[in-house]
Amino acid sequence: MSIMHSGATRRAISQSRLLITSIMASKGIPGLSISVGVNGKAVWSEGFGFADIENGVKMTEDSLVRIGSISKMVTTLAAAKLMENGKLNIDEPIQKYLPNFPEKHWNGEKVTITTRHLMNHTSGLRHYRSSSEWNQAIASTGGAQSTTLPSAIVDAIACRSLIPGKALPPEFYIRKTYSSVLDAFELFQDDPLIFKTGCGFSYSSMGWILISGIIESLVEKNFTEHMRDILDELGLEDTVIETNEAILLDRARFYTRDYAGNLINSPYIDVSWKAGSGGFMSTTGDLLKLAHIFLNSYWSNSDLKDQTLGYLKSKTVKQLWTRHPKGSDECGTYGLGCMSNIGDISFDPYTMPCHYILHTGRGVGFGAVVHITLEGEDSLSGENMQFTTNQNRKGSNEDHAPCFEEMESKERRAVSVAMLANLENFDLQQIGLKIATFF
Repeated sequence: MSIMHSGATRRAISQSRLLITSIMASKGIPGLSISVGVNGKAVWSEGFGFADIENGVKMTEDSLVRIGSISKMVTTLAAAKLMENGKLNIDEPIQKYLPNFPEKHWNGEKVTITTRHLMNHTSGLRHYRSSSEWNQAIASTGGAQSTTLPSAIVDAIACRSLIPGKALPPEFYIRKTYSSVLDAFELFQDDPLIFKTGCGFSYSSMGWILISGIIESLVEKNFTEHMRDILDELGLEDTVIETNEAILLDRARFYTRDYAGNLINSPYIDVSWKAGSGGFMSTTGDLLKLAHIFLNSYWSNSDLKDQTLGYLKSKTVKQLWTRHPKGSDECGTYGLGCMSNIGDISFDPYTMPCHYILHTGRGVGFGAVVHITLEGEDSLSGENMQFTTNQNRKGSNEDHAPCFEEMESKERRAVSVAMLANLENFDLQQIGLKIATFF
């Protein structure tokens, strides 16, 4: 279905295309897709380059690409619905839902980990270990890795050692298939905390594997099956947990570079162990729908005309988007299942103050981002935020005018951007935020 564009929107799309093609050329990105929405409505989707170089398949907005840690936002839908239904209390100890998960201690003191700690990365559970950290762990137990480590880790370490380029941490190369996320706890459940629970912030994908297990235990159904039910209900038919056996229409190929800079195919991996943390694939069209589900749910108490994509209560989304005081990292601050930051997005020649909700995903053969920028007001305080053009900048303000009128008005406005690329570990965050300023 074609979308009618205003002159301002056409200008924004033109600026975006120039930026994307320039970055793809300079960084050697094989393929990239993008979808943009304004106020919960899709205004632009397009693909660039190739989804599959060997077979000459172009990248389109329908190309299926890994989304990595954006999977946490998908899993948040299930967790938040259980919260609303009274089945999940995120301030109860996780052993209420996972009785077999070991209790944790810090300096000899028992600590209580809750689902809230897992969702905002304040549990003290580790993230992926680097190769040197795995070597230290092996050395601390006498060096017999074959008897001290799960077989999936032993294989992943061996796989990583064969990669002819800059490799990611070994756990990215796990190839074992897990029939249940509960079985994947073996990979980290006995590891010590890296700080006292609730007293720090450290991004942890392991925590979200536990959340997937909590969901599975509460619904008494395999996590994959439960998520399929939710995604079908929401019309996210192109969002799936990746499996190597399934025939998936429009699945892209994934690429990395060797030490000489040559483009090569990414190695075989299995993501069943981290399905709800980093195992989904999607299209930019579906990721845009995901953003609009959260946005329309947040706006559900307003006079928003299109309520069809709302799924959660407005107060639930506000809770998810509330930043934890210790949730500081390079991307801003973290809420429950998403990054939530209030501040200026500044690119020449203008500054856009906004509240932006964001998650990125990077890993074997891909980079991904989805975000919502709320430009009219801080969604948590209700404080009005004004758009201003930077002064003393080179270039005409008219030439670079963003695609909206009279931001001096108090009308709320949201721009959503979803981007996917099939090049290993490529960071799309700043590109996506800059494109948001065009619209």
